[in-house]
Amino acid sequence: MNRIEQINKELKQIRECIKAKKFHSGLINNGLDATNAFLKWCNLYAKCEVLDSSINCMDDLHEYRDKLIRERAVLRTQENRVMFQKWLDKPNYKKLMKVLSKYGNNQTEAFNRFINDL
Repeated sequence: MNRIEQINKELKQIRECIKAKKFHSGLINNGLDATNAFLKWCNLYAKCEVLDSSINCMDDLHEYRDKLIRERAVLRTQENRVMFQKWLDKPNYKKLMKVLSKYGNNQTEAFNRFINDL
C-alpha cells in the first residue's frame, strides 16, 4: 500500500470520528440519551489516537487531518510530475492529446503549467 492510500484510510477514519462527535453533541444539545453515541465516539476516537502520538483532543485531531491533507497534496503533485515527464517522452503528439483528454481539464491545465515551468 502506498502512502496516498494510507493517508486516505486515515482520513476516512478521522472523518468517521468527527461525524460521531458531531452526532453525540447533537444528541446532547437536544436533551436526548447519548450513551450509545458516546460509546461509539469513544471507540472511534481511541482508534484515531493511535494514528499519531500528538493527538490529545479533537483540536489536535483536526490539525493532524489538515497535515495529512497537505502531505497528500504534495505526494500527488510529485506523482503528477513523474507522469507529466513520461507524457513528454511520448513521440506522437496525437497520442499525448488522447491521454490528456482522458484525464480531464484540471490535469491538462496542470500539464500545461508543468510545460511552462520547464
